[in-house]
This record gives sequence, structure tokens and C-alpha cells, in this order.
Amino acid sequence: MDNKNDFNSNIDLYKYSIRSNVNINLTKTTEMSTRFVANFDDYTGPIDGGSAMYRKVMQANPVRFKPFYEPDSNFSYAKHTLFGNFETGNYLNPYAEAMRGYRDYSRSNMLTTVEVKQNLDAIAKGLMARALVNFDRRSEYSISRAYVPFYYRISSFDLTNDSYRLVRLNPTTGRETLDYDANNTSRTVANSFYFEGATQYNNNFGKNSINGLLVFTARQFKQGAPSTIQLSLPTRNLSFSGDSHTILIPAIWQNLPTVITLPNGLHKITDGVSFLRSAPGGLFPMSLSLNRSATFSGC
Repeated sequence: MDNKNDFNSNIDLYKYSIRSNVNINLTKTTEMSTRFVANFDDYTGPIDGGSAMYRKVMQANPVRFKPFYEPDSNFSYAKHTLFGNFETGNYLNPYAEAMRGYRDYSRSNMLTTVEVKQNLDAIAKGLMARALVNFDRRSEYSISRAYVPFYYRISSFDLTNDSYRLVRLNPTTGRETLDYDANNTSRTVANSFYFEGATQYNNNFGKNSINGLLVFTARQFKQGAPSTIQLSLPTRNLSFSGDSHTILIPAIWQNLPTVITLPNGLHKITDGVSFLRSAPGGLFPMSLSLNRSATFSGC
């Protein structure tokens, strides 16, 4: 922080996070879970940020001029910092870039999810339904305030009394007062909605099994500060998908031993294996698997 500035441009960042997970058994067959997450950021610091300031330090010339000069007799009245520069004042001075202003930004993100699961064994064993609703809210704004530094260079140096004379390089373009920098100002407001409903069936009949899944999803996204007419319109998507998986094992194979001796003297476990080798080059299927899946989507 420069003592001649009326503000503090040092980095000051506060982060807050809130999280809550709650599971509730509404009935013996119904479960509801709620999840809430909120993140908040508050920042004050250099306009370009810490990483950008480090890059500027690495790019600056370390010997052409000092970061700032003490006032000489000609500029003893100056109330601002006398930042160093060279020639016409177009050299990069990282100290001036860090001290010339500051940026404020505030960011918040809130996420809420509610999910309900229902066991439907009373209707059909292995049947289950669930529904999920999600809300996401994001907002952010950034404001920058800055002045235009006055740059100086040494025009002459007196070795006898260790004194120097300064020359102001930008007497007409420099400014001591803070101004609002619209080019470094941004605002973001967005929200999204997501719904998912699913029905699942999973049941075994002896060594046979049937699995089925139907899923419906709906999404919506909207921006609160769009830059074009296209971005101001909501983005929506609907989709419906399904999948089924059936495994049937013929009755004549259901009583096969767990371990079978093959003609070549090797042993092969039959449980969970789809093929049984009976002779070189010969394969007999042990199960019949049927799969069906489909997905439909639209905006």
C-alpha cells in the first residue's frame, strides 16, 4: 500500500462456504434427500490480479528507472507518487500498475438438490422410481477504479551534493483522482434448472434376470445480463431414454455342474460364463442375452 493513496490495493480475499446434506425416511419405502451448497467470494486487490502482476514484474526493465522517486525541489508540492519511467513514459512500471487503482468483485453460487426415491415392491418386486430436482443460481460483478499515474525521469544528476532533477513525462494525461473504469467492469447473472425422473426394474427368476430403465430429463438455462438477443433466450432441452437387458438360461443348462472337465483335461467354471468349450474350435452358448436401448432428445 502506498501512503499517498487514499485506498488499499493489496490483495484481500474472503471465501465462505456452506454445505448441508439431509436424508429423511418419509416412510418405510420412501426416502428423500436434500443437498444444499453455497459459495461466496469477496475480493479487493490489484486491477489485473496477482498472477498478471507477477508477469508484469518479470517483463519490466529492472535498470532503466526506479519504481518511484522522492520529490526534488521542483516537485516538492506534489501530493501524488512520482512513478519512474523512461523516454516518453511508455515503459512498463509494475509498481505504478499495482498502485494506480483497485478492483472489487463479489461472486456467489448456490446449488440446491432434492431427490425422492420410492420402492414399488408392493406393485412389482424389483420396481423402483425416483425423481430429482436441481436449482443452480450464479451471480458475479466486478468493478475497477483507477487513476492515471504521473511518470517522471531524471534529467540531470549532481554527484557533488547527491541531488537530481526530475522531468514530468505526461503532464497533460496524468490524473490524481480515481475514475470508474468501464472497460474492466463485468456482471454475470445466470440460473439453471434440471429435472430427472426415472423408473427402474431389476428382478431375477432363478438364474434368469430382467433389467429395465426409463429416464426422462429436462434442462433450462437463462442469463440475466445477456449481450445479444440470442443469449437472452432460454436454453431448453428435453430427453427420454430407455434401456433393457434380459438374460435367459435354457433349463437344460441350469443344472450343469459348477466345474466341467473339458476333453483336453482343463477345467472351466460355468457360472457367469457365456460360452462352454466342448472341442477344439467348437463353442456352445450357455446363455441368451437381449439388449434394447433408445434415446430421444429435443429442444
